[in-house]
Amino acid sequence: MGTGSSDKNYLIELDCSRDLAAIFILVYHFIIESNTAGYIHFSPFILQMFSFWGSIGVNLFFLLSGASLTHRWQNRWNLKEYVKGRILAIYPDFWVIFFSLFVYGEVLHGNNASVPKRKLIFSIIGVDGYMQQFTSTFYKIGEWFLGCLLILYFLFPIFRYFVSPNKRTFFGGSILFLFWLIGPSLCLPYDGNHMVLGQAFVFWVGMLLSQLFGRKYNCKQLVFCGVICGVLALLYVPTKYIAFFSAIFIILFAGVSAQYLKKLPYSIRLFIRLFSKQSYRIFLIHHVLLVIVIIPRAILYAWHPIFTFIVYFIFCIILSALLSYISKPVALLLKTLLDY
Repeated sequence: MGTGSSDKNYLIELDCSRDLAAIFILVYHFIIESNTAGYIHFSPFILQMFSFWGSIGVNLFFLLSGASLTHRWQNRWNLKEYVKGRILAIYPDFWVIFFSLFVYGEVLHGNNASVPKRKLIFSIIGVDGYMQQFTSTFYKIGEWFLGCLLILYFLFPIFRYFVSPNKRTFFGGSILFLFWLIGPSLCLPYDGNHMVLGQAFVFWVGMLLSQLFGRKYNCKQLVFCGVICGVLALLYVPTKYIAFFSAIFIILFAGVSAQYLKKLPYSIRLFIRLFSKQSYRIFLIHHVLLVIVIIPRAILYAWHPIFTFIVYFIFCIILSALLSYISKPVALLLKTLLDY
């Protein structure tokens, strides 16, 4: 998720990492949904491999969210400005898509008639996907990820007190690490990995990583993280932990490569930045676009999978750019109401 940093503080390594995370998620959902719909049939090994890619993408997004926010607010802090900024960054795009789908599905076609209308509050707040495993909601977009991230945004002002090198940080980090390890077990029968207890530690580690931005990365950090990934893989440790360290590895590798990324042709650097800027909108659009539009058309017209993915990728970019214009009036109205 972008945080809107200025050109002076622009870091291409963050955009590259965010772009890679978005691509991992796009590929993961394309593979999984294509297999579910019977469009393409994959072996369990292939499905597991791409599920691992999806896990890396999710870890990357949580790490980058914590890192980007900390990088932006490291030298200044204003709670009111922070809250207003998060509202403007999240809700205009979300509300435009959600209520468009809500009017079409619920108002015009009577979908989810049994769901109490009071639960629309979950959708307005943006946590309906997060709450879906606990109760029925009007979930359309955002999945569990958005709700989890919104709660972490709420906790961010508290987490800021646990990023300095002191005993308080060690204690707070230890608690979050413990929740990361055993939180999913505590949340049974629910999926704890898709809850705040399962992701707060990842978000917090991203906040710690922000202290490396703009500095010369130490290659020893990269090697160390790579060795951990390799050892965990050899020990057949659950992919949750390998995916976490793989995501850190990608961020560190992007940091080491920053000097070379800055020398890429202008057109490539521009695409990297614009794609990263649209990553949140792509996240909102991609799944519903894939399931409702792309895969049914691919099955109907017998498209080749590679062609289908290219069409899917292009439409994600086009629709996200279109959404940025459509949601502008909502954003302007919110700015006026919030006096931002």
